[in-house]
Amino acid sequence: PGALDAFETSLEIGKNSIFGGAVDTSIVFNAGLAAYNGKMWDKANRYFAQAKDLSYGGTNVYQLMNTVYLNQGDTAKAESIMKEGIAAYPDDHSILLGLLQYFLNTGKDKEAMLYLATAKEKEPDNKVLWYVEGLLYDRSNAPDKALAAYKKAIELDTLYFDPYYNSGILLYNRAVALNNDANQIMDNAKYNQAKKKADEVFASSIPYFEKAVEILGSQELDPGGDPYKTYTNSLENLKILYYRLKMPEKRKGVIQKLDELNK
Repeated sequence: PGALDAFETSLEIGKNSIFGGAVDTSIVFNAGLAAYNGKMWDKANRYFAQAKDLSYGGTNVYQLMNTVYLNQGDTAKAESIMKEGIAAYPDDHSILLGLLQYFLNTGKDKEAMLYLATAKEKEPDNKVLWYVEGLLYDRSNAPDKALAAYKKAIELDTLYFDPYYNSGILLYNRAVALNNDANQIMDNAKYNQAKKKADEVFASSIPYFEKAVEILGSQELDPGGDPYKTYTNSLENLKILYYRLKMPEKRKGVIQKLDELNK
């Protein structure tokens, strides 16, 4: 609030004819930042809008206004200002990614997929975009397309944890569904055939969980953070998989790691 008062005073002084009445765009923007940091949302957007009209602040202005609108609960304006920013700065992908993240957070998967296509045209080798495509296909129940997108993300960065983990989860869940279907079969020969298929899919998920454990295991993880939880979940899944597929030595190693984490 103190900084905002100072900036507003400067703006008032700047209006004096002795200074030619010129508007100092940097002060307008900084007034918006002061209001933003003080959670004075109405004033923040008033100054950001003024800075935007003065062509000051670039894509940051649109992203900051988006955050303000979200804090005010106005999702329609939050979405609108990001689209306006994309139109104003078509060659700057950062605001496009911001809108994409907004669509993901709000469950607007169709809109996300539409803008994702535009983003991929600008950055075809962006691993995150391929991962997001996999995530969207995963959420829309198109597992094969999801796996293909995750695979491309991994090809672009072999140490990219997220697509490994998601691929493992996707295949694991597919195997669980196949196993449940097998358990409904009364014919013994058909049951064995269906169970074998389920086990093959269970086995296909193992390398992904193993790689996820390898990547996260090489990092220092905060026990209260999501990566730590994902790491332990991966180990728990491997413990189940190794037991199911009769891999006792590997299961023993996983149990040892879990015991060490629980000390």
